[in-house]
Amino acid sequence: MNRFAMLGVTEVFMVDSMVAYQSKAVRLSQLLLDEIQRGRYAAGTRLPPEMDLAQRYRVSRPTVRRALDILAGDGHVVRRPQRGVVVAEGVGRETELRQIAFISRGLNADMDRYVRGLMDAMDHERFTLAIYATNADIGRYRRNIENIVKTKPAGIVLTTIPQELLAVNAEILTGAGVPIVTIGHPEIAGLCCDRVDEPGTYSGQAVARFILRKGFRDVAYMGTSPRGSNEETVEALRGELAPAGIELPDERVFIVDAPSGYMSPPQPFADCRRFMADQFARGFRCETLIAGHDYPAVGALFAAMEADVRVPGDMKVISAMRNAVEGLSPMRLTTVDFNLAEEGRLAMKLLSRRIDGYTGPIEVHHTPVELIEGETA
Repeated sequence: MNRFAMLGVTEVFMVDSMVAYQSKAVRLSQLLLDEIQRGRYAAGTRLPPEMDLAQRYRVSRPTVRRALDILAGDGHVVRRPQRGVVVAEGVGRETELRQIAFISRGLNADMDRYVRGLMDAMDHERFTLAIYATNADIGRYRRNIENIVKTKPAGIVLTTIPQELLAVNAEILTGAGVPIVTIGHPEIAGLCCDRVDEPGTYSGQAVARFILRKGFRDVAYMGTSPRGSNEETVEALRGELAPAGIELPDERVFIVDAPSGYMSPPQPFADCRRFMADQFARGFRCETLIAGHDYPAVGALFAAMEADVRVPGDMKVISAMRNAVEGLSPMRLTTVDFNLAEEGRLAMKLLSRRIDGYTGPIEVHHTPVELIEGETA
């Protein structure tokens, strides 16, 4: 058997022949030192935990511990309380700032909150953040993914998109060989990575409980296509409202095609404004209109003003997801805040851990949502 097989090493380095007679711990220490010198672990970064190293190189934890002791004795690594084993300063390549790529198809104003959180949690002595926000241009979003993975950044944070709008090729991402964390809902089919999820269930429950607390009734829902991206929110609304005798039948659920939101420049509330104007002209009324997110809600507000439907007197408008509509909306919306800055912070923490070599189970996290009362309900 090849003398490195027991370590699970697929790449063999030429070493002195006497190494063949040395212990597994010595061989592992030399392999780790070689990886440090080749730049896999930069000075000041933490090595993966002992258990992860043992699994990676197919040796026991005591063997890993002895190998790290050898490296520590030679001054190549340092054991630090609460942090683990860290590559010593001056060992290996000169530390360079590495790039973390943030890829999103969202509107630029919405991306600012994600970026604030990403920047807060990023180690600025090790990384720079490259932002690829396409302002709702789905084609450019796809091209960004294809092009950026070729540059081999240190890691990627990616906001997801409904598969009906764009089926992202997971093989392109997994083939990049770099850590990835996604933000959003649903997940990308076939991509196995840490996620910060944004389930519609949470927002639907928050809106429904607000409606029950306020005593509102006679509800309707309007969201934008694809229909699937609204299902969790609608089902959560129904589940919370039904025990109180409040129904949300299919004929009161409107899913609006909104191609104007993907124009250049995007007009994210134009289609819903036209749709609701037509509904009001046909005589539609409801006490409480729930919008899938702030952009259709703003469209409904403009249509209501044009139809002399008073908000909140004649109709309440509640959004199930906050967007950056400050300066666009004629009124302060009652809306559900997913705290995108906190999602960005959490995504960066998950990604940084993977970059540092963590190989534990895939994790899915959610941030708490908060209903913010405005002027519309």
